[in-house]
Amino acid sequence: MQDKTHFEGQMQRVFKAFLSEPKTMRMVATETDIVRSNITRYVDCWRKLGSIQLVKIGRCPITGYSYVGFYTTDKSKFSEPLQLPLFK
Repeated sequence: MQDKTHFEGQMQRVFKAFLSEPKTMRMVATETDIVRSNITRYVDCWRKLGSIQLVKIGRCPITGYSYVGFYTTDKSKFSEPLQLPLFK
């Protein structure tokens, strides 16, 4: 069984991969050699925290799928929220 520090290390590597430029989850999985299901879990957690944002929809350069999300953790590339939050 993997220990907690192993997954914390994975999260840091994935976060850094999304920081350099907007990428698909598949691109990050290929770059970091981390299982995509883990990346999906991290992205879900970060979206809830506001630490990652979907910046565009496009064609994945690896799979060729035409409707995939490109995410970034670089706050300077975040767009303004389209809707005001209901609760603060």
